[in-house]
Amino acid sequence: MDKTIQDKPVEETGVDAAAVASPEAETDVVSMFLSAAGYRTDESLFRPITLKRAGKQVLPTFRVRPISEKEAFQAHKSATTYMANPTNPRLPKIEKATDGSLNDSYIIYTATVAEDRPKTWDNPKVISALQAKYPEIATGVQVIDAVLTIGEKEAIVEQIQALSYPDDTAKVTPEEYAKN
Repeated sequence: MDKTIQDKPVEETGVDAAAVASPEAETDVVSMFLSAAGYRTDESLFRPITLKRAGKQVLPTFRVRPISEKEAFQAHKSATTYMANPTNPRLPKIEKATDGSLNDSYIIYTATVAEDRPKTWDNPKVISALQAKYPEIATGVQVIDAVLTIGEKEAIVEQIQALSYPDDTAKVTPEEYAKN
């Protein structure tokens, strides 16, 4: 039968059982989880994006934030077309094709800090002006698709991924894995 951390000696766990059992420790754990869950609004995690072409700024600076796996999946789902299951039409639909460019646009839109969207992608004046040239533009995601080049999108998505998958997370080396 496994002992709980409170039953094991400090030498084995590296944690003092009395410290874990204290109400302060429980409060610290709760505050750590709340802090971790606040990545969408934690300004220390935001990264400003300034887009330049030929040395000249072409868009207002906007900020991006880390995104969750669920948000990334929703971007993928929004950029994917589906078809009837060829095995049996009564079965759930299956993925037909995913538009990679549109997926990147959804990721950029989702990761853009909510306060910055009305100044950039959701700006009604920008949408109206672009509609004069590209009548199909009606949403912020479509604005991103119209104004960013493939390289610019990839560079922004890479920055979002760097925020969402930070290097300072604990990595287990093969040697550490073998020991445990």
